[in-house]
Order: sequence, then C-alpha cells, then structure tokens
Amino acid sequence: MASYCCYLGMPSQNYGMLLLVLRHVETFLNAIDTAGGLPGQGFAAVKLTALGNPVLLERMSSAILTVRGLFQRFDMDKSGFIDMSEFLTAYQQIFPFSSAKEAGRTFSHFDQASLGKVDYVAWCQALSLRQMPGIAESIIQSYGHQPEMQGWLGDLSASCLTQNEYELVLAMRQRLETIVERAVSKSVKLMVDAEHSYFQPAIDHMTLRLMKKYNKQGNAVIFNTYQAYLRSTHMRLKVDMERAHREGYQFACKLVRGAYMNLERDRAAQQGYPSPVWDCLEETHACYEGCLRTVMEEVAAGRAEVLFGSHNEDSIQLAVQLMHDLNLKAGSSPVYFGQLLGMADHLTYTLGNHGYPAFKYVPYGLVHEVIPYLLRRAQENASMLKGARADMMLLQAELKRRALSELKRRALLIASKCQSVN
Repeated sequence: MASYCCYLGMPSQNYGMLLLVLRHVETFLNAIDTAGGLPGQGFAAVKLTALGNPVLLERMSSAILTVRGLFQRFDMDKSGFIDMSEFLTAYQQIFPFSSAKEAGRTFSHFDQASLGKVDYVAWCQALSLRQMPGIAESIIQSYGHQPEMQGWLGDLSASCLTQNEYELVLAMRQRLETIVERAVSKSVKLMVDAEHSYFQPAIDHMTLRLMKKYNKQGNAVIFNTYQAYLRSTHMRLKVDMERAHREGYQFACKLVRGAYMNLERDRAAQQGYPSPVWDCLEETHACYEGCLRTVMEEVAAGRAEVLFGSHNEDSIQLAVQLMHDLNLKAGSSPVYFGQLLGMADHLTYTLGNHGYPAFKYVPYGLVHEVIPYLLRRAQENASMLKGARADMMLLQAELKRRALSELKRRALLIASKCQSVN
C-alpha cells in the first residue's frame, strides 16, 4: 500500500491573482516531490481551477461545446458521421456564397484519413480552439448582415475566446506543463482531477493534449478523471479512448463516482437546462460498472492504464474479477486502486495484502479548504457506513489477534522459565 498527494488550493477569483496561482504551482511541485520520494510507484493529483481563473475554464468549455455543436449541425442524419454530401449541404447553408471547390477543400481538412466521411473524433482533431476566433470573425464579416443568421452567429461569437483569453489559456497550460515535467522527472503519475461539469470540457481538452505528448511507449504519466454520476461520462470515455488509439498514445484514467451532485442539480435548475447528473444512485452505479468494463478491455489490449478511485466494495470486487478473467496479473498490470486516507481501510489493506497496487489518497491544505472536500467525499459514498462497520470488524479482529499473540508469547515465556527451573 502506498499513498498519493493532492493539494486542495483555492482557485483564484480574477485574472490578476498571479502570485496566488504561482504559489499553487509550487505546492503541487512539492506534492510531486513527496510522492516521488515514497516507496514504489508515486501518484499525485492536480486541480486546474488552482492554476487559473475558473471563469476562464468555463469560457473555454463554452467554446469547446460550440465546436461540438458545429459537428451536430453538420451531421444532418445523426449517424455519427459527416459525409461529403452532408458537409456540402450544411456548409452552403452557413456560407451560401461559397464555391463547391472551397467547401471540398474544407472537407478535406477534416477528412485527413481520406475516408470520405468524418466522425466526431476526427472533427475535434481538426478544429482547434485557436482557430475558433478567426473562424467566427470570418463568418460574421461575410454573413453577419443576414437576419436569419443573427441568432446562431451571436452564439458563435459569444462563445469564442478572445485573443487575450487564449493567451491566458496558454499561460495556464504552461503552468500545468511545468507540473507535468516535474512528475516526469520524479517518475510520478499525475492525475488531473475532475471538477464541475461546466469546467470539464476545458479540463478534458488540456489533459488529452498532455496525454498525447507524454503518454508514450506504453507508459502513462497523465491520467484524466471521469465521474460516473454524469450522464455523458461513458460516451466521453469511449470517445477519448478511441482518440488515443488513433493518435497512438497510451490512454490513462481515474474512475470515480463524483462529488458535486447537489451543486450540479441546483445550477441546472436555476439556469433552466437538464441536469447532467443521473437521477438515482443505481444509475450512477450502473455507469461506473459500464465504464469499468470498458476501460478494463483497453487495459487488456495494452492500450490503457486505470486507477479505480472507489470505496464501493462491489466495484472493487468486479474490478478484481475482471482482472482474473482478462488474465491481468496483480502488481504487474497497470491497474491501480485508491481510497481516501481514513476511509475504506478494509478495502485498501485487503487489496494490498493480495498484491494489488493500493493507494491512500492524502488531501491536504488549510482546514477551511479540506473540510468541504471531505464532506463531498462523504456524500459521494452512500455505502460508507457499511465500510465503516467493516473497518470496525477488521479492527476488532486485529485487536483479538494481537491479544492472542501476546497471551501466546507470555505462555511460551512461562513455559521456558519452568523448563529452566527443572
């Protein structure tokens, strides 16, 4: 059993709080140094909201969702693919004065594999955030005078990052890369934590690009985090694994259930959009199990690594059973398990005693920062009381074992003295 570190720094509240952000960077670096000095494989975690303004992440996420929306707009038959015919039709609706040659050239940019069709993964590979402001400006200049385009163009323009915002994104990414480089130098695996759903597209965007750069030759350094209480998680996981497979890098993830349920529901109700969270716990369990099975198949194929962050005994048992079924050996396969320090110790110790890489997640920071985090973890784990009872039973068994061992030791000592006297 080992431990890994996560600093729970508070996010900066405006773009100018650079000194606070830089202090967070130093703290993350120290956490990596600590993890790298522990026996065995070291893990550390980082929160992107501590590396820049959360508002920037939300704006960036909005831009990414616009890219996704463009794909849905072009995928007219909702098949999941855009063929040349669909592309030309949608392109001419948006750019009615464009030539067929221009539209064909643009389609070729997306269809880099020359398959005659483009799926969502290829679309995202070809359309970058850096291009979005220029695309929006070009569209607005050409077609902004048309009344029927006003609503859509307004949404497109509002969601695109400004040049200043894009420079701030680059600065945030550079801070993250500084942390990643330290993790590489210390042979520490770095998990990028999941956060609120309206930050997550930006977090995924940056994390997947770092995976492509650093997860090479069958070894993963960067792990993305997937929260099973979100309806979109299983599909996102599949898309991201397919992207890693196409681009030739090792996929790696931490799979958790999630910790912002009430906040997500309240925000959705206030802003009038469907809740991104499953309606009941059973749906979350089912999603976690589905994701677990999906990623284990990738591990068995040699294309992924995974850390199961769970206090749920059933989930752990399923993971262990699948390892057996897929011939993944404990300790030599890139399958890891993690629980919070002080929670579900019966799972951690049992896994460790049977040779599975089991880690204790050690959050730290100021008291007013750590307590809300721990309360969210408590809310996340509906089966915690069951685990607490199991922990108590293990403690009682250990006390009994030690008491019997002491009695046996004393009995042997008395017998030895008696033999000496005789």
